[in-house]
Amino acid sequence: MRITSAEARLRGYDPAEVARIKLAEEANREAAELILLIDQAFVSIPKPRITLRVAHALDDEWIVSDERMAELAKQDPEMDWREVSEEKTSRCQVYFSFGDSPGMRFYLPAFLIHFLREFPDYGHDEVYRACVDRTLLDALTEDELAVVDKFVAICQKYDVK
Repeated sequence: MRITSAEARLRGYDPAEVARIKLAEEANREAAELILLIDQAFVSIPKPRITLRVAHALDDEWIVSDERMAELAKQDPEMDWREVSEEKTSRCQVYFSFGDSPGMRFYLPAFLIHFLREFPDYGHDEVYRACVDRTLLDALTEDELAVVDKFVAICQKYDVK
C-alpha cells in the first residue's frame, strides 16, 4: 500500500518526496474520475472479428484463415469489454499493431481502465501512443473520442507516456 502525502509529511520525509506523493495522489484521483467517464461513454459495443487472440496470431502467423480466426475468437469469450481481464490486456499489447478499428473500439476502454487503475505508475504505454496516433480510432463516437482526449490530456499533464 502506498503511503499518503500526509503520512509522509508526519514521518519527516523530504519535502520533494512529499510533493511527489501528493502529485501522484492527485493524478490517481483524476484517473478514478476518468474511469467513470470511460464506463459511461463506451456502451453497447459489439464483439469484434479481430479479438485479442486473433491479433496475437496475426503477429505470430501473419496469415490467418477465416476458419483459424473463428477458432481463435472462441478463446476470447468476452461479449462486453468490461469482461476483458487486466491479464489479457497486459499480455496482448500487440493489439495496437494488429487490431482493427472495430476491435479497438471494443478493447480500448479495457486497456484505458487497466492503465488508469495503476496511474500514474502503469508500465505499458502502447495505449497512450495509440490514443495519440489515432490510426485505429475512426470507429469511435464523438463521446468516446472526447474520453480519449481526456485520457491523453491526463497523461500529458502528469508526464506519463
